[in-house]
Amino acid sequence: MSDLNIIYHYCSLSTFLTIIRNKTLRLSNIVKSNDYLERSYIVSRCEDAIINYFQTCSLSSACCSTQELKDLVHKYLSAAIEKYNKECVIGHAICFSQEGDLLSQWREYGDKGNGIAIGFDRSVLERFFNRGQCSRLEDVIYCETVDTDIQIFVENLCAEVQKKLKEFPNGDSLSGNISVACREIVIRLFLDKALVYKNPGFREEQEVRLHTCIPFEENGSLTYKRQKISSAQSSDSQQGNSPFFTRLKEEIAPLSLEYNFIAKSNTIVSYFDIGFDPQIANDSNQSEYLPNQFIKKIVIGPKADISIEEMKHILWAHNLGGCMNSIQKSKTSYR
Repeated sequence: MSDLNIIYHYCSLSTFLTIIRNKTLRLSNIVKSNDYLERSYIVSRCEDAIINYFQTCSLSSACCSTQELKDLVHKYLSAAIEKYNKECVIGHAICFSQEGDLLSQWREYGDKGNGIAIGFDRSVLERFFNRGQCSRLEDVIYCETVDTDIQIFVENLCAEVQKKLKEFPNGDSLSGNISVACREIVIRLFLDKALVYKNPGFREEQEVRLHTCIPFEENGSLTYKRQKISSAQSSDSQQGNSPFFTRLKEEIAPLSLEYNFIAKSNTIVSYFDIGFDPQIANDSNQSEYLPNQFIKKIVIGPKADISIEEMKHILWAHNLGGCMNSIQKSKTSYR
């Protein structure tokens, strides 16, 4: 297999053992990540597009100056970002890199060089996670400003909000229109595009992200009930009755799904564990053990005290013989 089709998840040794032992991928709450504001990046870049729209509509021309308009947009967009970043629209993600031996990745995610980079087959991940609407594997987009698609999205949404508000008393209020438009833009971008846009300063990471997002209307209705919810079984919990959870389970079947929580430092973080351990019939109707399809390569960190022979034994013990001949030590110089 070409390395071009492999994407790498950098992790500590303990996380590596958890992944190969349990055969799971963990998508963690993006709001509780190291950079909880990263999802706000593309939304904050939308200010100019919102201002441009309201500058050309009839509401703003006789009501306020350009600076007053800019102040209104900044005020309401910032408030909406802060509110929805903390309170709802829960995005979960796991991150990969297109490169398997990057110094910056070892430092930030590979336990300062003591960890492992697990190489996953991108086409297999896409086979399960890109066939529906609830989850996606996508390249991260690094941009200075919004692209044409985002700009058109923002303008159309502003027009849609303005048209609806005109049906109500005081619906021609510029302040009210901007406030509602900013709220809708934040919610819809958080649900769709914001999880894959990042500041271009992170371009070196060459990140690929597997993500899913619980819809706004279901955030407040999720009740925790500790049990595993597999794709093949029903449940009487609210998770089992949730339209989003039901769709997600159906889309990723036969992979299993568990929604749960873990305590980290001074907070509690939600996560999805996606199990990729079943045996299924492939296109030739032969039994296919998925873990050996998912994991294709192992890169041992530059400071990890593990030999290639030791790693072969570890993989053999966890029934992952498919990548035993694709193990390498990092060539990165790490002090």
